[in-house]
Amino acid sequence: MINKIKNHITIHLFFLICTIGLFNGCSKKEIEPVNPSTSNLTTDKTQYASYEIVTLKIHDNDFSGQTITGKINGIETVIESGDSLAFFIVPSLFDGDYSISFTANGRGFNVPIKVASLTTISSPEVYFTEMETAIHQKIQLANTQISELEQIDNSLNEYGDLTNDVLTYSDLLADYRIQYNNLSNEEKEEFAKCMAANKAKLAELNSLYSSFSSSTVNLRTMQTVRNYETEVVTSSNNFKNSVVFTAAHIPYILLSAKIAASIPNVYVKAGAILALGVTVCSFMLSADQTITLSEALIYKALKPYDNLSVSETIYAAGEEISVNITANYRSIISGDENDGTLRLSNGGNTISNIGKTYNYFKDEYNGLINKLPSFLKPSYTLKNLKSAFNSTSRFVYNDYIKISNVSNPTVLLKQLNQPDGSIKIKATTTATTDQNFTYDIEYSNSNFTKSFKKTIAGKVVLQTCSPSMIFGTWIIQDYLVDNSNPNGFVKSDHFITMTIPPTPANNGCVDYGAVSEATLVYSLNNYSSAYCCYFTNCALSVSDYYFYYTPGVSVFTTNRTNSLEGTIHHSVFTKQ
Repeated sequence: MINKIKNHITIHLFFLICTIGLFNGCSKKEIEPVNPSTSNLTTDKTQYASYEIVTLKIHDNDFSGQTITGKINGIETVIESGDSLAFFIVPSLFDGDYSISFTANGRGFNVPIKVASLTTISSPEVYFTEMETAIHQKIQLANTQISELEQIDNSLNEYGDLTNDVLTYSDLLADYRIQYNNLSNEEKEEFAKCMAANKAKLAELNSLYSSFSSSTVNLRTMQTVRNYETEVVTSSNNFKNSVVFTAAHIPYILLSAKIAASIPNVYVKAGAILALGVTVCSFMLSADQTITLSEALIYKALKPYDNLSVSETIYAAGEEISVNITANYRSIISGDENDGTLRLSNGGNTISNIGKTYNYFKDEYNGLINKLPSFLKPSYTLKNLKSAFNSTSRFVYNDYIKISNVSNPTVLLKQLNQPDGSIKIKATTTATTDQNFTYDIEYSNSNFTKSFKKTIAGKVVLQTCSPSMIFGTWIIQDYLVDNSNPNGFVKSDHFITMTIPPTPANNGCVDYGAVSEATLVYSLNNYSSAYCCYFTNCALSVSDYYFYYTPGVSVFTTNRTNSLEGTIHHSVFTKQ
């Protein structure tokens, strides 16, 4: 009886096992197998050291924004990914060829990694002291920049959290010094290895910050004419480079922060954990500095928008008058980011790119701090662009100014751009009396704003030719222009002394016979008061020469065209 029961149980167990196996077999058939094919992921270098963070370049959004677990040499390692880059740390491994394998989105990845020890590693104390010094400098600069930002923005309470965050990282650095001092010699060596392996990445970030910092300093208001717009473009580009690099490496910092919050294990040792904690501390302070610089950039008056004005509106006929042209420049406000193409990486004018870069940085940075371990998490979050703005008046560089639409047909205005960026205006008139007129000055630079203009009222004042300005002895020196190089003057060895005597004729304008010299004869005759005093601003008609004279300057200039010889003589007349 017992044997029969045993037999029945055996048979039932046999069928039960078969049934389970059958169901399991069916289940396995229904599961989608992981695609074993590897992706064409690439690394940023050909070989890495132990404890170095590897950069993977993601293609076609393979696994953007995910946290993935992979394996290298049988050791589990965490992979943090962003939009275009992913990062993982190389465990402590012997030199050799390895590969990291992982699965993401149903695809298998297998990326080869070559590990080679660093040939030169400084002492642990050197690395910690270097980081300590650099972080203290960042703390000092950040506090200074926060104070300046409070003055620019006039929001005395807005940056309290930012000040507290700097203090938090300062205290954290002090804790890290204590932890470092308590490491064993072996752990300190691990610290040195990790610092040496990842030093270049931190240096790259610091370099981008330095360029951004130096360019924004140049945007302070100065009382000289300079190409301010060019400096704004430079700051805009440096800001974008700094932000794009920072945003792309947020997964790098997130990975470092997670390791810094872990406990020593087979994956990473205590010394390396501390090294990455110090690195995150330094990065977050650089981010604080980028925040203060970006906020300061936003609140600086960058965009020319109205109130073109000119310092001179009354012009002496024929004289080159220096004028100061100014415009109001305002800070960037909400809506400016849409004044151009919406793509951050390509196109758009300078103002819209600054606004878009700021918003992009705001979203990426605020997203990061929500994922950081609590002891590394800052309190300050970047704010939205404001609708109010501040403004200041600045000189406008002459490249962006155009004078046009002179209302009076008897008046001619000539814009003379000077090398220092300023402008001179020369006004002349064919009339014989002072002339009122209006004209437009227009600012045009598509990098900053749509063009805008203002109508200015002006007056050209005729000058009276005083006989004392003209009468006397003049030394004449000839210049010859070579037709092959019309801009090149060749001085000849030809000097003439000419005396213009007083005469009562024609209201003080010169009326005399001929003044001659052995090699050159000037026939001086046929002068009129109107021509002398009004038409060309004291121009003496001398046969086929014109002697142009500006009152107050003891120089005549003259030109003559000889159609037969094809040459032009230019003479300078200097009064003795």
